[in-house]
Amino acid sequence: MGGKVGPGTATTMAQPVRLTPAFASGETMTTTATGRLSMHGASRTLTLTVSGRRDGSALEIVGSIPVVFSDWRIEGPRGYGVLGSLADRGVAELRLVLHRG
Repeated sequence: MGGKVGPGTATTMAQPVRLTPAFASGETMTTTATGRLSMHGASRTLTLTVSGRRDGSALEIVGSIPVVFSDWRIEGPRGYGVLGSLADRGVAELRLVLHRG
């Protein structure tokens, strides 16, 4: 399907995400983040909802975006017998675990 992240995929945040005081105590915080995603030779500005929490010295961040394959030059799966083909879209999920080094 070509959706695997690899060389040539990049993200750039438009601005830092502001953390609330509750975040420091380990509460989960949900906010929006805007940035630019480039993959498969296509580049788009995206705004997505992300959730994050502090777990000891680590930061855990999760989010997802809808992906229309043709927008990202991804060829969808085809040739599944009686199914013919599958959907022309999917979801890209992210999970980041950041540790202070």
